[in-house]
Amino acid sequence: MMKKIVALDLDHTLVYARSGYFAQRNHYDFMIRGGCFKSWYVQKRPHVDRLLTELAKNYKIIVFTAATKDYADAILDKLDVNNVIDVRLYRDSCTRMGRALVKDLAKLGQELKNVILVDDNPVSYKLQPENAFPVEAFTGDLSDKQLLEVIDFCDKATTCKDMREAIWKHRNELKIVID
Repeated sequence: MMKKIVALDLDHTLVYARSGYFAQRNHYDFMIRGGCFKSWYVQKRPHVDRLLTELAKNYKIIVFTAATKDYADAILDKLDVNNVIDVRLYRDSCTRMGRALVKDLAKLGQELKNVILVDDNPVSYKLQPENAFPVEAFTGDLSDKQLLEVIDFCDKATTCKDMREAIWKHRNELKIVID
């Protein structure tokens, strides 16, 4: 049986990256070098290591980001120390809709009933809102618990036949509305 897929956004979902002098004075977990000698100070979202470990047991993990390949790879190489991320998709895999970059899950080549997208940006899941597991944007709050909710949901959803139904039930329980 093929594993279900959890597609994860990178920026503001798994990590928070800042550049500049003031960024380095705040808490950060690691630093990467970007283009033009720019340094990015990256803070991992609380529980991200646990999320990746737990998801890897039952899901195929895809990171689907609107970021560029060089930037995303530099972060993911430091974040994915146990090599549990199966696929990395970047800006060039996104679909342009006007000025927006949308993550078209149909491009994954899998039945959409087997896929969820965990993302902080509603524009990202505009084409398949029923597959979205929205999270609040992470901007450095060390008390953040959003990824624990994702872990809990995914633990419960491992046996469901259609991830979209599980998401719908979860939204109804929490009274979450997606436009």
